[in-house]
Amino acid sequence: MTLLVMLIAALLDRWVAAPRVWIARVARPWAEFCSSQLTEWPKLQAALVLLPPPLLLALLLYLLSSMHPLFAGLGSLLVLWLCLDLGTLGGQIRDRIRALAETPGTDDEAALLPHLPMLALDAVVGVGVWFLLLGPVGVLSYRLLAIYAAEPDGGISRGVSQIACRLYGLMAWLPAQVMLAAYAIVGRFDEARDAWRHHPDSGIRVSAGLLQTVACAAQGLPENQMDTVENLQDGWRLIWRQVVFLITVAAILTLAGVLP
Repeated sequence: MTLLVMLIAALLDRWVAAPRVWIARVARPWAEFCSSQLTEWPKLQAALVLLPPPLLLALLLYLLSSMHPLFAGLGSLLVLWLCLDLGTLGGQIRDRIRALAETPGTDDEAALLPHLPMLALDAVVGVGVWFLLLGPVGVLSYRLLAIYAAEPDGGISRGVSQIACRLYGLMAWLPAQVMLAAYAIVGRFDEARDAWRHHPDSGIRVSAGLLQTVACAAQGLPENQMDTVENLQDGWRLIWRQVVFLITVAAILTLAGVLP
């Protein structure tokens, strides 16, 4: 079931992308309400903001599963589709390619290539890894933390946003390691491995510089490469290879009996 859900969600999001704003429209008012309560206890505020949605989702999936496993599978598919941003990321890349084709030359402020690894981590790899580890509950937790960490203003208390940033950094670290390994597997192995090995150790935190360095090495490009149509197309293909890598891991775990 896990493998099938991942396959359908990837294809569905590729053609019918669900904007993240759908989740944000529900998550933000809830966070604003909770931020107005318990103003002197930021940790309790953060617990009130972050814990109820995943717990309610777990309860809902349990009830659906007790009715029929197919209902729980459809619920998992809906959550994964809403949390994926593969289609949105693809739209950004296509828009940038179109702009480059219409107006030759590169605008450094609008450059997308240096940000692709972090965007792919947030939109695809992090979602896929936590779906494999914790299912829809892990995916929803990861997406909510990403929303609160990226949007510290708008009525959310500073204490809650700071805690969300720290927790998101911890949750994103493991997918980042998977992403680095996948760069070596689906790209140029020796170059990516050497770039990873010789980059300064960043500890248990996500290093955008490390991801960018290894991504460039996996594509056979020097660092600080400018946006070009060819480079962006190669970057988009590399992201899709990572999607295939995650689905392959899911298939292996399913055949081994680890995943349902």
